[in-house]
Amino acid sequence: MSWYRFIDGVVLRDESRIVATRTLRADEPFFRDHFPGHPILPGVLVTEAMLQAARLLLEGQIDRADRLVLASARALRFSRFVGPGQTLVSEVVVHSIAADGAEVRVAGFLADAPEVDPDALRDLPSVLGGRLALRPPRLRTESHANMTSERGPVATTEAV
Repeated sequence: MSWYRFIDGVVLRDESRIVATRTLRADEPFFRDHFPGHPILPGVLVTEAMLQAARLLLEGQIDRADRLVLASARALRFSRFVGPGQTLVSEVVVHSIAADGAEVRVAGFLADAPEVDPDALRDLPSVLGGRLALRPPRLRTESHANMTSERGPVATTEAV
């Protein structure tokens, strides 16, 4: 699904930092029900934008970075709504990288257009700040009541 991509462009990318943008259109499917009469981008999708930017940042630094999943979100603070016509600016900075994942600091900002100065982000209205931990997906084969079939345990990929 194309609407699931939350990066339109990359303004800056180096080994430790990425600044990406996503301009939101009024006809985006998630605005229909969230909320009628006052459409706002759901917070989980703001977080998803940060996660997608983190994956891009970590490409070449971690094997299969495009497959990393969210392990945890810490101290996430949402400070402003994002609506149609606005540009969400995602800034992700590497905090630490290990063989089994990474931790990044994330910050979201609002802009009127996708062209932003990566050195002047702090002048923009803040949307979100915090940390995300990313890790590879794990295959689980434990037997749980809701993970069994007539033939026994079902192997599932744990995504979150």
